[in-house]
Parts: sequence; structure tokens; C-alpha cells
Amino acid sequence: MVFAVKHRGKDALPFTARDTPVDYSLAASDADALDLIEVNEKTAAWGGRYSIYRVLSGGHQSFNTNIMALAKRAAQADSVALELAVTAAFLADNGYDDAWNEVAERKRAKATPEMMAKAKALYRDFQKIEVPNALPNI
Repeated sequence: MVFAVKHRGKDALPFTARDTPVDYSLAASDADALDLIEVNEKTAAWGGRYSIYRVLSGGHQSFNTNIMALAKRAAQADSVALELAVTAAFLADNGYDDAWNEVAERKRAKATPEMMAKAKALYRDFQKIEVPNALPNI
């Protein structure tokens, strides 16, 4: 799977693959040019832009079913709750002892009590899915 971050706000965090910077946007552009994926850009309810990537049926990749289950759960989630949950995971993975508190500080406008509760519930759902690189316990 390929993810790209577009139009990041001032409080956005960079994405990395286990501390190795990756240009996901370039990888997605290459995959799109090779007809391996389809890219569909959308506007979120809050006004930001995001992209949906779909592996085309002609691609010969197979994915771990648990990773697919995680991706499916993420796709079904509220976009703000998902943003808060993955930000907490990123912060925890990068040494923050109280990742949820840090998320609330960094993303004050989005981190309402209701959204934080949704994000934490979503994260618990993610943790129930066994994936190659376990999510941090937060």
C-alpha cells in the first residue's frame, strides 16, 4: 500500500517507514504511471485534500489479510478520528511518553473530547489486528 500526505497543515507530522524517510508521493506517481494503482483525489469534510489509492486488478501484489483488515477498518473510520489515532501512534513510536496528551496539544481544534474518544476506540480496534510491526501500546 502507498500513502501520500498532501497539503499538510502547520501541525502535521512527516510520515516515515521505520525511521527511513520515503517519498510516498513520488512512489504513488510512479505506480500510477505504470498503471499499478488508480489515484482519486478528494476533499475532506473539514476542507483538506486527501488521496485514495486503489491497486488495479492487473497488479500482481498480494497483501497480508491482517494488513488488509487494518486498511479496511481505517477506510471505514471517521477521518478526524483516524488522523488523531495515527498521529498518536507516530508520536508513541518516536519516544513520546504521553502520546494522547501530545496529540491533544498539537491538534487542539480537532482533538475535542468526542473525537479523542473515537480516536482511542479506533486505535484499540487497530491493536486487535495482528500486523508485522505491532502498534505501540498507548
